[in-house]
Amino acid sequence: MMDEKTLAIAGAVAGVTVLRRGLRPAAKEAMKGVVALGDATAQARDGIRDMYFEARDEYHSARGNAPEDFSEAVVPPAAPPARRPRAPKPASSPGKTPSSPGAAA
Repeated sequence: MMDEKTLAIAGAVAGVTVLRRGLRPAAKEAMKGVVALGDATAQARDGIRDMYFEARDEYHSARGNAPEDFSEAVVPPAAPPARRPRAPKPASSPGKTPSSPGAAA
């Protein structure tokens, strides 16, 4: 007769096999959704960028001071957020004292 550990391992292997076969199509569909969302986001970002440049050009044209070089109108990337300082590490745990050199343990 099989012991409990062997039976548990066999059950886990069988369960993983069944789940893998059943979840694979769902996982693939989820990944397709993520890819489609990324494509839609890129298209929206491009559309917003186009609207920005059109509005900027209309603004400068109306004022009569259209920029000669379009590179100056490119929006620089935002600076990364400042890193928060780490919290200080707690001293030693209660009941434990750091041993000093030469002290008997």
